[in-house]
Amino acid sequence: MSTIPRILVLIGIVLIVIGLAWPWIQKLGLGRLPGDLIIERENFRFYFPIIISVLIRILLTLNFWLMRKYELLVDIVRARISNAGAVHGCTVHGPNDGNTPRRKRCQI
Repeated sequence: MSTIPRILVLIGIVLIVIGLAWPWIQKLGLGRLPGDLIIERENFRFYFPIIISVLIRILLTLNFWLMRKYELLVDIVRARISNAGAVHGCTVHGPNDGNTPRRKRCQI
């Protein structure tokens, strides 16, 4: 299975778990945090969860950073395992401007 289907299956599983745990998540009080913007008028209600948005962004950033770091570690391990340290089938990705670091992608 390639990477994108795995990610989609993982996202689906996470959404199912969140959906099943929703009654308990609501009891935590995450819907109304201090700093959220609430405007209530006659026949009008506007709610913008600023703090929840910031928390979700932090969690997603941390998640993607860990995924990227893990992928780089997997590439290094594969390169070391391959033929006593010799790297075969590696391609270099990234700009060739001399300033930006380039990344090696190795496949066994």
